[in-house]
Amino acid sequence: MGDIERIKKRFKLQTHPEGGFYSAGYRSPEFLKSEGLPHRYTSPRNLYSSIYFMVTTTNSSRFHKLKTDEMWHFYLGDPISLHLISESGHYSKVELSAEEGKEKFMYLVKKNTWMAAACEGNEKNYSLAACTLAPGFEYDDFELANRNDLLAAYPEHKEVIIRFTEQ
Repeated sequence: MGDIERIKKRFKLQTHPEGGFYSAGYRSPEFLKSEGLPHRYTSPRNLYSSIYFMVTTTNSSRFHKLKTDEMWHFYLGDPISLHLISESGHYSKVELSAEEGKEKFMYLVKKNTWMAAACEGNEKNYSLAACTLAPGFEYDDFELANRNDLLAAYPEHKEVIIRFTEQ
């Protein structure tokens, strides 16, 4: 059994709707009432939640955005690249890695940022991370990108949009 299959089995990773693989890490048993949250949330939320998340060289995460800031934590494998398009349309790429001299283990992706994640290495062929949100994740807070809509909004980022969206 290779590393990828071993990790999928060990952490009970399943295919994620955005691409990649995930499993629940932890979900706070405490809740925040919807009236105490910003108006973008329409129902109560757990205080926080976290997942394990893995991408491989053949299974990247597609562009999506969340209503909540998301903290990424790098754990194992090849570097993981976060491809980001901000609300103002600025594209950036952030690499999380344990490579000596390039160590970067955490990064905060701001709410409403289009993001995609890819394994950029070819040694291990996977990148294992965790993602933490506060308040906790709900699918109501998730939007998977539509290729045509993103291309219309950000034509200057055509190459990366095509790479990380489906037709």
